[in-house]
Amino acid sequence: MKKVFNFYLSEIIGKEIFIKDRNILGKLQDLVVTTSCMKPQVFAAEINLGAYSILVNFSSLTILKENNEYIMSCKDSSNVEEKKDGTLYLSKHILNKRIIDANGKKLQRINDLEIGVLSTGAYLVAGNVGIEGFFRRFKIEKPIRILLNSLGKKIPSKLVSWEEVEKVDFFKSGVKFSKVYSKLSNLHQSDVKEIIKELDLKIQTAILA
Repeated sequence: MKKVFNFYLSEIIGKEIFIKDRNILGKLQDLVVTTSCMKPQVFAAEINLGAYSILVNFSSLTILKENNEYIMSCKDSSNVEEKKDGTLYLSKHILNKRIIDANGKKLQRINDLEIGVLSTGAYLVAGNVGIEGFFRRFKIEKPIRILLNSLGKKIPSKLVSWEEVEKVDFFKSGVKFSKVYSKLSNLHQSDVKEIIKELDLKIQTAILA
C-alpha cells in the first residue's frame, strides 16, 4: 500500500475480506495499533471467521475504493501474535469512549477514527467527535447529507488531531488529551491531508536516520 490516502474506521469495520478467487475469508472486526512507535501504527487486523477470530498482519491487506465502497483482500491469512506492550484495539478500546480533558472533565464521545495510509504503513491520525462521525457509523450519513444538501446545508465535521492525545485510560473508560479541550482547535479535511503528508515525510526521515 504505497499510495497515500485516508479512510474512516467506520467505513471498513464489518466489511468482508476476500482471499484468492474472490472467496470470503471473514469480516473485519477491528484494527490493532501499537503505541510504541512515533505515532500509533496499525500493525494487525482482527478478522471474524464466525466461530473465532484471527489477527493478520495489516500489511497483508489491500484496500481499494470502488464506487464509494471499500473492498479488502488478504494475501496472507497467517495468524500474528499480539504485541505485549502498547497495544490498542481501535473499535474496542477507543471508539465511543469519552474525551477527558486536562482538568478531568468528560466531554464529547469519539464517534469515528481517521486512519492515514502512508508509504511506511497506516497510522491513527485523528478522532471525529462530531455528528458526522455518528451518522457515518450508523450508516445514515448519505441520506442525511442528501437532505441537508437540498436545504443548502452540510453536516458539520469535527476532528481533533491524535497528536493531542496523552493516553488512553482503561479504568476511567476515556481518552485523555494533553490540553484543555476548549483550547483545542478543530481540524478540517484539508488540515488532515496536510498532517498525513507531513507525517509520511517525518516517519520516512526517522526510518532512514
